[in-house]
Amino acid sequence: MPRIALFTLALGDLYHDFLRVSLPFNQRFFLPGMEVDFHYFSDRDLELPGVRFHPERKTVWPFTAFNKMLFIDRFLTEQSLYGYYDYIYFIDADTCFVNRAGEELLASALFLVNVPWMAHVAGGFFGGTPALMRMAAILTKAYIHEGRTRKHFDRTADEFVLKRLYDILEEKTALDCEKKNRSRYLLFSPRVPPDRLEDAGKEGHLLVNVGLPGSRYKDSSLLCFHPDWTDTVELDLERGWINHRGHLGELEKVEPEKKGMEELPETGGVLRIHWWGFPDAEEYLHLDSGIITVGNA
Repeated sequence: MPRIALFTLALGDLYHDFLRVSLPFNQRFFLPGMEVDFHYFSDRDLELPGVRFHPERKTVWPFTAFNKMLFIDRFLTEQSLYGYYDYIYFIDADTCFVNRAGEELLASALFLVNVPWMAHVAGGFFGGTPALMRMAAILTKAYIHEGRTRKHFDRTADEFVLKRLYDILEEKTALDCEKKNRSRYLLFSPRVPPDRLEDAGKEGHLLVNVGLPGSRYKDSSLLCFHPDWTDTVELDLERGWINHRGHLGELEKVEPEKKGMEELPETGGVLRIHWWGFPDAEEYLHLDSGIITVGNA
C-alpha cells in the first residue's frame, strides 16, 4: 500500500478556524482506508487529533502562498522523507473534501485542478509524486529569487508557479473546472458554511471552499494612517516586509541618531518603507501609532 502525506498551512486565527472545520472532512474523505499522514504548518499548536503539527511563522503575501511549497520541501528534506512517501499532496486550510476522493488521484504523477477561465491551475489542492513536488519547490525558489531581484512578481500567487510546472509535463492530467463558480466537482463560490458541507457532498461536489461568518481572506496586522489612506497592512517585522493591498515593500529600521530622535521604546520604532512599485517614495512607518509619514520620519 502506498504511503501518502497531506499537508496544510494554517497561519493566523482565521485559518486556525478554517482548519478546525476542514480537517475532519479531509480525514474522512481523502483516500479513506489508505495509509495517509496528515500534517499542518502553523504558528500555533492547535492540538488537533490525528495530525502532526510543524511550527512556522506568519509572513506577508505573496510569501505566504509561496511558502507552502518551501515548508513541505524543507520538512521532507530535513526528515529524509522524500524516499518514504510515494505521494505528497497539499490542501488549503479553507478547502475540504465533501465526497470520497479515492485511488483515482494516484493515477496522475501530478494532480491539479485546471481552471481554464484564468488560464492557470488552482492551488487549493494539488500533489503527486515526490519528484514533481520537489520540482515545484525548486521552481518556487527560482521565482522568488527572480522577483526579489527585479523587485516585481509577475503574479503573486502560487498558482503561477504550478502553471509553470504544469506546462512542462508531457502528460497533462487535471480535474477540469467547467465554470467559474460551479462545476460538477468543485464549489469555489459561494463559499460553503460549515453546516452546509454535508449537503454539498450529497449534491455531488468533491472539493469546496469553506465559508465562515465575517471571515476575511487575509489576516492584517496593523491599522495604518497614511496621508492618502487609512487601512490595515500585513507586516513581517522579523523578515522586514510590508504589504498593502498587493503593494509589497521592504522595511528598514531607522536609527534614532540619524533623525535626531531619542531612544525608541521597545514596543515602538520607526521603519523606512521601500515600496517596490514606488522606488522614489520616502515614507516612514511609526510602529507605536501606525502613522505613515511622507518625506521625513
